[in-house]
Amino acid sequence: MIEKHTKDKIRDIINEVLKESNERNAKKLKDHSEEVKEVRLLTIDDDEENIQELGIDSLAYIRLIVMLEGYFDIEFDDDDIVPHKLMTVVDFNNAINKILEKDK
Repeated sequence: MIEKHTKDKIRDIINEVLKESNERNAKKLKDHSEEVKEVRLLTIDDDEENIQELGIDSLAYIRLIVMLEGYFDIEFDDDDIVPHKLMTVVDFNNAINKILEKDK
């Protein structure tokens, strides 16, 4: 099982990608409407929070997968990287554990 500090790293990577996605979306909103003054940037605090509900789009989701694969030196199975399977820190934690156990 992944140690807590590693689970924290998963959350950190998700938050980094979420921040980039939110900033990109905020810029799009501001470019299209002069009325938009401020857009609240969201972060994931609860390991059960759905990352898609916080604003991770498909581009950010792929970036997240690539960053996690690079950090943990793993490769997700194609069947596992569909958004409805990996939506929370817990989901990613379980998937990464499964890969690391299989690679032993």
